[in-house]
Amino acid sequence: MRDTEKLTSEAMTLAGDVDASFIRLGQILRQLQDKDEAAYLAAVRYCCLPTLVATDLVRIDRAFATLPVPAARLKRIGWIKLAALAPYISKENYPALLKQAEMHDEAALGPILRGEAPADLHLSVTFRLREDERGMLNTVLLSFGAVETEGGVANQEAALMDMAWFVQQQLEGFPIKDEEGDEKIDFINLDAESAWVERKVTATLEDRLERLLKVLAKVRAERDSLQDLVSAFEIQIARFRAARDSALKPVPMDGEEQ
Repeated sequence: MRDTEKLTSEAMTLAGDVDASFIRLGQILRQLQDKDEAAYLAAVRYCCLPTLVATDLVRIDRAFATLPVPAARLKRIGWIKLAALAPYISKENYPALLKQAEMHDEAALGPILRGEAPADLHLSVTFRLREDERGMLNTVLLSFGAVETEGGVANQEAALMDMAWFVQQQLEGFPIKDEEGDEKIDFINLDAESAWVERKVTATLEDRLERLLKVLAKVRAERDSLQDLVSAFEIQIARFRAARDSALKPVPMDGEEQ
């Protein structure tokens, strides 16, 4: 019983940020489900988790717990794409499927897993680079938001577009003269750099706000059921107290007034 309470308490702490803690949260929910289905369902209610989300987290743990995949890589992929992979994953195909998850978003990943050809709505560009040039490009892409993974560098396209936007802002700066009087580009455009930083900060804040709104929606969705649960507990406590008071009431002896 104490183990169940301890696991439930830890799950409630982690459930505030599913994106960051889904690996450990999935482990806990799976342990509770394997021990006692009722305890698992109660923990899901206490955590204010939608049933489908809890089910996905348990499936992820069952699918990936025994595979030699670093937790950091799973976190970078994210629980939404891992939940899509879970029904298809095996010891034989997990390297290829994880790479697909790193290369595609959720919309494109579904058709790939079903064996369908994803819609090609984007322009493909091929770079022919030397080894040192590729290393330099990766370094720059990482500084613009790309993520280094075991399979290479993920989110390259988004990082490249951020870099292009930043350079475009630089090119719009006023040209200056070099020593010979020819115009050259001023790549120390502080206004453009500030605009880029502002854009990145705004995107980060919007992402965090979206996560907070999701948590708030979960809390509101489960609030009524929690209130019903509290009411049920209060009724049980009242009944227990009544039974206790009745049991502790002294029994009158013969000849004493009732």
